[in-house]
Amino acid sequence: MAFFFLVPVTLTGVAGWLFWIALRPPQKIAWGWGVAGLVPLVLGCAWLISIASEGGLGGVAAFIEAALMAGTALIASALLALFLPGWRKLVAVLLVIVFPVALFASIQIGDAYSWERIAEKNGVVVAQALNRYHADHLTYPKALTELVPTYLDNLREPRTVWGWLYTATRDEFSLGYVNWVDREGYSVCVYGSMVPEWNCLPGSTGPFTIAPTPMP
Repeated sequence: MAFFFLVPVTLTGVAGWLFWIALRPPQKIAWGWGVAGLVPLVLGCAWLISIASEGGLGGVAAFIEAALMAGTALIASALLALFLPGWRKLVAVLLVIVFPVALFASIQIGDAYSWERIAEKNGVVVAQALNRYHADHLTYPKALTELVPTYLDNLREPRTVWGWLYTATRDEFSLGYVNWVDREGYSVCVYGSMVPEWNCLPGSTGPFTIAPTPMP
């Protein structure tokens, strides 16, 4: 666990040290060392993207790591501003402003590729197919399988053992997926015809009846 959090902090510290080597010569800037200093920062951002894209608690872990990296960048920037001459102090300002922005942008990028966000995008496609079905038949289907192949080529099931959760009446439907399970029960995200946006319900199954967790 310590390794998990030390890696990004170490990368940020190494970047600050490389920038120091690049900028401290009084005659000219050692550009090679400066470019080398960017590499750990890029790796740190890539690390956050990878963690956030795992979904679940990955986003929380990525946020904690980003905060630690931003704190390390603040310390490195303070040291650079203190010891670097003249205009080179601006590098410290850029590091403390630009890098944290890049870190939290990386979390957003990773989250966009998490299985939950992909499930939600696919769910909107399924909901659109349900509405087309309703326009043609004046009722919603009893099962999502009735959408294939006329309205969908496949159901784009979420990455869970339950797949899509679905319930409908003649004029309303609810679509959902299980996004978390713990000792307190299920947490479900729901998209409905009456409220056409995703709402996640911690500790609730919403309008669905969920079968027990399949045993391995």
